[in-house]
Amino acid sequence: MLFEDLPAQYKKIVLVENRFIAEVYMNELYKHNVELILVSADKTYPRHAQTRKRVWECIQNDPEIQIVVLSRTSMKHLKHIESTNVTLLHDLINPKKTHYSLELTPAQLALIIHCNLLLQKQEKFNVSNPVGSGAYMIHNNTSIPHWRSLLIYENLYPKYEVEKITWRQCKEVWLRDLWKGREDVKPMSSQTHDGENDISIYEQYEPTFFGVEEHGEIIAVNSGHKTSLKEYRSRGLWVQPNRRGRQLGKLLLQATIKQAIDEHSNMVWTMPRNDSLYTYETVGFERTGDWIEQDYGVNCRASVKTKHLKLFEKNWEKYDFIWKHELM
Repeated sequence: MLFEDLPAQYKKIVLVENRFIAEVYMNELYKHNVELILVSADKTYPRHAQTRKRVWECIQNDPEIQIVVLSRTSMKHLKHIESTNVTLLHDLINPKKTHYSLELTPAQLALIIHCNLLLQKQEKFNVSNPVGSGAYMIHNNTSIPHWRSLLIYENLYPKYEVEKITWRQCKEVWLRDLWKGREDVKPMSSQTHDGENDISIYEQYEPTFFGVEEHGEIIAVNSGHKTSLKEYRSRGLWVQPNRRGRQLGKLLLQATIKQAIDEHSNMVWTMPRNDSLYTYETVGFERTGDWIEQDYGVNCRASVKTKHLKLFEKNWEKYDFIWKHELM
């Protein structure tokens, strides 16, 4: 018998022992995830006889079917099936207190069941950037893989660090990725925090350029420079799309804030795009102006005061940040 023509939910089975348990499942969990077939071993579920017959044929003969079994007792009904995609959740659900017990809500258990029923051939991965947000964490001003990420992702880069780079290196990334086709890219901007144009910035101050490398390639950059005696600008933050989700933007902004403090600035301001404001907010920036549509995106002004950002210096690569900030 062929099973390719069956709806997707026919290949996602939750097996319980009897009608009573099936009704408990219907009342407590089914509302959280309906893209599955609930089957009882006593042949009372599914309710529709023709559907029930077809589902049991699938259970017995379809090698691709996914089955979640709630009780160890029900495993005896699956001795001679073709599929090896069977997950038993008995110990996870068991309310008996053990050292690995979890206090799961119905919604959380439904999510676990849903994840176990995902057909592998239906999963879509971004091959170039398989890790998701939260895969890395900041530690001593470096970005390292979270221990849980090491359990599910292969070949994670072990540690990202911020280094000071040259204007030439930063410009190459900006022209290639951030401001493509732009011919007037300069190492600094004459714009001040209040929106005025002050060309004396070029004469009075020096920029600093920051980069993050992976296997010798620069994959993320930012820069900073003073725009007045006590104001410092963060400018040109960029992370390669296939390396996002690794805390690199946050890492670069922390290094930029540290540089601003070293240059005795009491405020850092920036003009982030609308799709990157959140990264700035994670290190204390707050939006202080309206969104403005410009040639290279929609930007706003954001800033953070540095006088309450306390740092304990060890060396350039390692700083412990205590984020007790006062937002503008």
